[in-house]
Amino acid sequence: MNHPKLVVIGEGVKPHGIRGEFSVENHAGSPQLYSPGALIGFRAPRGRERFLEVLSCRPHQGRLLLTVAGVADRDAAEKLRGMEVVVKADDLPELDEGEVYL
Repeated sequence: MNHPKLVVIGEGVKPHGIRGEFSVENHAGSPQLYSPGALIGFRAPRGRERFLEVLSCRPHQGRLLLTVAGVADRDAAEKLRGMEVVVKADDLPELDEGEVYL
């Protein structure tokens, strides 16, 4: 079975509030990766990923605050702490000449 190549674009940091919102340390320069409707994955180190739809995203104190489908309360958001945020390499925007993905 072929698995898509995944690229780490951030890390889940901590819950924010009680309604499932959580902060992400963003490593990507492409804010559209977190646009509502986008699919982003959450992966424990050396674990399997699960992809969830972004419902909202906003900047907050140098990080991003996200809400995603299926994460409706603080306890669910807590489970994303320390997880890598990943996207499929095919979902990354095209690079300009001379640019590279790290």
